Amino acid sequence: MAEEAEWVTCPYERSHRVPALRIQRHLVKCEERYPPLAICPYNATHRMPHAQLAAHVQACPTRAALTAKGCEKPARAAAALTTPHPTLKRDYMAKNDPDDEQWD
Repeated sequence: MAEEAEWVTCPYERSHRVPALRIQRHLVKCEERYPPLAICPYNATHRMPHAQLAAHVQACPTRAALTAKGCEKPARAAAALTTPHPTLKRDYMAKNDPDDEQWD
């Protein structure tokens, strides 16, 4: 007998009830049609009005779980932006190839 899925309510439209495993996909669709909501930095499925964000962050259950594991803040990307360099044919072709044509 299969377990019954946990259902959650969409933060954009209270009449939308979605299985918890599909809420991320549903949020992507709803956020296009409704006014923007603030997104919790600890769990992207937590959406609320901007005025409630600070209070939510202090009481967020995901934050509590991360803090218990030793993570103080959510991970942020720290990589520097770089400009890609094109790979030119002359860089990888043999210099003495008689059939070689240089187009770059």
